[in-house]
Amino acid sequence: MTRINGFGISILAAAISAVNMGYAVAAEGPAADEEVIVTGVAQPTTKLSSTNSVTALPASDIENFAPRSTAEIFRNLPGVQAEATGGDANANIKVRGLPISAGGARYLSIQEDSTPSLLIGDMEFATSDSFLRFDNNVRSVQAIRGGAGSTQAPNSPGGIINFISNDGSDEGGSVAYTTGLDYDSNRVDFDYGKPLEDGWKYHVGGFVRHGEGPRDVPDDIEKGYQIKANATKDLENGFVRFHFKRLDDNVPTYLPVPAVADGNGGFKEVGVPFGDGSLYLQGNDVLNREGGRESTSLTNGFSSEVTTLGFEGELDINDTTSFGFLHKMNQISGQFVSPFPAEVYTDGDGDTAARIHYFNTKLDSLDNMFTDLNIKKEFETVSVKAGVFRGVQDYDAQWGWNTYFVKLDGALTPTTGPAAEPSFVAGHSLWGDCCSRTYDIEIENIAPYISLTGDIGENLTWDASLRRDFWKVDGTYAFSGPADADGYLTYGNASPVDYDLSYTSWSLGANYALTENSALFGSISEGGSATAPSRITGSLLANGDLNAEKSGYSTVEQIEVGYKYRGDNGSIYVTLFNAETQEAGGFEVTTQTVIENSYDSKGIEVEGEYDFGNGFAVAGGFTYTDAEITESNVAANVGNTPRRQADFIYNITPSYTNDKHNVGLNIVGTDDTYIQDSNEAKFDGYVVTNLFWNYDFGQDMSLSLNVNNLFDEEGFSEGEEGGPFAAGDFVRIRPINGRTASLTLRHFF
Repeated sequence: MTRINGFGISILAAAISAVNMGYAVAAEGPAADEEVIVTGVAQPTTKLSSTNSVTALPASDIENFAPRSTAEIFRNLPGVQAEATGGDANANIKVRGLPISAGGARYLSIQEDSTPSLLIGDMEFATSDSFLRFDNNVRSVQAIRGGAGSTQAPNSPGGIINFISNDGSDEGGSVAYTTGLDYDSNRVDFDYGKPLEDGWKYHVGGFVRHGEGPRDVPDDIEKGYQIKANATKDLENGFVRFHFKRLDDNVPTYLPVPAVADGNGGFKEVGVPFGDGSLYLQGNDVLNREGGRESTSLTNGFSSEVTTLGFEGELDINDTTSFGFLHKMNQISGQFVSPFPAEVYTDGDGDTAARIHYFNTKLDSLDNMFTDLNIKKEFETVSVKAGVFRGVQDYDAQWGWNTYFVKLDGALTPTTGPAAEPSFVAGHSLWGDCCSRTYDIEIENIAPYISLTGDIGENLTWDASLRRDFWKVDGTYAFSGPADADGYLTYGNASPVDYDLSYTSWSLGANYALTENSALFGSISEGGSATAPSRITGSLLANGDLNAEKSGYSTVEQIEVGYKYRGDNGSIYVTLFNAETQEAGGFEVTTQTVIENSYDSKGIEVEGEYDFGNGFAVAGGFTYTDAEITESNVAANVGNTPRRQADFIYNITPSYTNDKHNVGLNIVGTDDTYIQDSNEAKFDGYVVTNLFWNYDFGQDMSLSLNVNNLFDEEGFSEGEEGGPFAAGDFVRIRPINGRTASLTLRHFF
């Protein structure tokens, strides 16, 4: 079982001592402290009374962070390390040192209004963040790490991040126009809500946008819209709420770019600028698909189409018993088209060139449906919630990648391959044409659960929860078959997918109120996460079954203890954590390897805020993580630090507010990270500073200036080669975006 070390205990004691002396360090402010937390808990609670680490980011704070993607919002959540280098889709996200195994977010459930975006968070070319967008519909972003999060959603032992929508309780709305000052982006946001007669209220909003985005791409890839609406009927014995969403959005997706090692631990550009460059090409990509040959624009980017219909509610049966229900249906499709540098080489003319595998994955159906039915019963000293969750998820996808050879001369001029291949080759022979694939898989999850919440005396609250997940995965898949007469790859014979798996998740937590404004808390939990079927189909038995049940899911054991304080002028929350992960193997496309590790991570999260008076305030968070690979299918990696795991991540937001102005900086930093599990080379740490300035004209008008990466800092989040590097070695790395500035004019009504 997991343990907290003495170093962490001493830090916790020092933090408690400091607060009791009247000091506070960097969080999201008193209003967020008092927000009702509904994410990852059996009963609504507050930040101060929760038995877990929870955070609520108000929408107004998020807008000040100047995020250029959903993942950039998550960087301001303690314990969350979000690699926000991929654009507004396909982000890699880890929590408390739980690994980024092969992309996406395997141990984290990303939700909208308490239902998952996708049932499994790390499906290849279909990560959960790709199908939701932040806009004025969102009231706050709530997050829970560890603890009861393991039992309150599928695949969430690391935590849950939940976008909470406005519901029209307060009448009002706004319309805003945002334009990029130094990059091509134009966006209009709108929202409005109000209470109506007879207990009804509603909220509706969305956005429409058109442009290029923060990096240089050949066409206007960034284009689309979202409309979201909800309507609530308050009843004498409860409420009923209806949901609607339509997302049709196209965004560029940024993959690694070629570079060269400088011999001093750094990297130099090779034809593609780190701050705003990309490898996108002009023209069309032609592939064999099921049903015939298909042509796709090379500048398609990531397209997301989502239509959501749902309803939820709670009805009191009597004074002590209530019935809760939730049902959502999401019709989801899309396409992932983005260039990946599979090789960097010197061509026949002596020029540096790249072999580009043009990832072109068609997501025919990611449709899903979620249902949750539960009963709550209040007894004299304990509240019980029992229910059953059912989720169904399609993964109907077609992979197909052709190869393009280009000179890295700024213009990406066609050239010949290193073995005299022509500038275009059907398929991807460097990887043995491994990955022309088709999947038609349905995933079903049924999970009965029970949660208990109680009090002992006036100061101690506790909770316990248990969840049993049953999974059924069936369908077919086919890998690359023979090429046709024109050289285009076809699909081979279909193989079955037919396996079941199950596991139990549980949590125990307690919160002890020291005073009205301070508390000690702790929790212990164990949870599971099912592996995306596309990552294990190559190792299934001939009948479609797993070679061992444990190969289909991973487990995480966690323990956390912490201290909370909220005063008149500020607050502080300190959490020590320890997590042990036993991970099932998964195939990673870009490295052509199966990654199968176990991990141990421990550390401390600190978040807080302080109001100095006279308009000056500071808020933020800090996380230290000590993570280690404890088992691996690569023996030499045991004892190493997991790849892309920073020891320190932090954010701090100093601000000044008066009657007309609100100005500040959102500073986000990360420590050095090892590029790969071999620990032979590192990326340097970096600090991104974002500027915000809001001016109130009066007459319900405001103007906002946001600058993302104010000082044009250089940094990298991901690399394909692990080192060691000599001067002149070619590498492929994913850089952060350079400086971009935007201006927003907003009218409130």
